[in-house]
Amino acid sequence: MDKDVAFLEFLQYTFSILLSRPEEASIRSEHRGDGNLVFHVSLHADDVGKVIGRNGHTISAIRNLLDAGALRAGVKVVLRVDERGDEYLAGAEQTETGAESEMTDALQAQDTDHAEGES
Repeated sequence: MDKDVAFLEFLQYTFSILLSRPEEASIRSEHRGDGNLVFHVSLHADDVGKVIGRNGHTISAIRNLLDAGALRAGVKVVLRVDERGDEYLAGAEQTETGAESEMTDALQAQDTDHAEGES
């Protein structure tokens, strides 16, 4: 499995559990020239607090798990959580955008699968 896809699937699964409005969420990735892999997560305003968590504990835990996987894969992963232009950073400093690949609709599909499993 490609490491980008593995990180993406981890984020999709994690956010599908946390979010109230997964259909309004999107994730895109960006490969930077320095070798870093940056994930941009755009969320509805109501969901940003759930992802950040009290005192940033939830986003910190997600970032730590990403860092552990990234260390094993030999890459650096940065996670950015955005809410309608307001940016919350988890990981490294802000980055300039470069070539980006759009990865959407998967959260909604993941949420549907999760809901069907509960029935």
